[in-house]
Amino acid sequence: MLRLIKALLVRISRFLKYSGKDIVARRYFVLSVFDGTLAAFGIVVGANFVRGTSPATIVAAGIGAAVAMLISGVTGTFMTETAESKKRLKEIEEAMLADMDESIVAEAGSYGAMIAALINGLASFTAATTVLLPYIISLFYPEIAGIALYAAFAIALAMLFTLGTILAKVSRQNILAMSIKMLLVGLLAITLILLLQFFTG
Repeated sequence: MLRLIKALLVRISRFLKYSGKDIVARRYFVLSVFDGTLAAFGIVVGANFVRGTSPATIVAAGIGAAVAMLISGVTGTFMTETAESKKRLKEIEEAMLADMDESIVAEAGSYGAMIAALINGLASFTAATTVLLPYIISLFYPEIAGIALYAAFAIALAMLFTLGTILAKVSRQNILAMSIKMLLVGLLAITLILLLQFFTG
């Protein structure tokens, strides 16, 4: 089983590399996790400003947003990256004066676009549902509903800190400094959400 998973990961890595979408996929991953985290927490915070909002309502609203991000992320990215792959293939064909439709480059372009699309959509969906996890658990254990907001906040901050760590390793920058920067950006966004809710509520 582990051998099959390893072989699959190697194959995915090759498709992304040969299609030139490895860097794009990484960028999609970071942006989508960031978007999914803040979107879900924004829903959580906004819902808590409305008295009587139940955990079930928060979960329903959050999952709805997560599914919307999943669909838009997958379809939008797939169409965009497929167009980019076709353009790249045409440029190679013009340079080599040969038909490349049946080549590994064409195959990698098709699969690379699909993989990048799945990464984009699933990253935002997973991030959003992870932030919602305390509320999902509270549906089965109502006694923790009172701390669900704080748990969601802690999860959101932990995810932003982790993103900062990933970016620091990729860019070879100071891990702590980059992680703190990501946290500050997230806190700024959350503060703006709170202010918006305060003035419009």
